[in-house]
Formats: sequence, C-alpha cells, structure tokens
Amino acid sequence: KTNHASGKVDIFDFSMNKVVSDIPCESKIIDEQNHLWCLGKNLQLSNGVYFCRISAGNEKEWEKLMIINNK
Repeated sequence: KTNHASGKVDIFDFSMNKVVSDIPCESKIIDEQNHLWCLGKNLQLSNGVYFCRISAGNEKEWEKLMIINNK
C-alpha cells in the first residue's frame, strides 16, 4: 500500500534477471486496502509468471505478475 498516485515497475523472471525496467504506472484506489496498478499494454513478455517491483516515492513493493495469452 502506498500513498503515491504514480511510480514505476521493474519486472524480473524467476531467476531474478530484470527483463523490463522503469515502466511508468499509476495507482487506482479500489478501497482502503487495495490498489490496482495499471501498466502499459505494450509489454513484450512471454506467457508465464514474473516478479514485479513497484516503486513509488521511497516505497517498494514486490508482487507476482502472470502473463496469459499475450499477443
């Protein structure tokens, strides 16, 4: 959870190799405990599960990202 409305996302594979960096993103507040981070639709990633580091201000959060049927 962050109080920032925008930030950037870095995406890593399961070996923790950075595959995409500095993707601009913005936060949409769903409720007091949940935020939806909106990424660009132009990501060129293969289907699979990735780790994401969301950076907003001095705060960092780690999440998982699943890409399915990316064309």
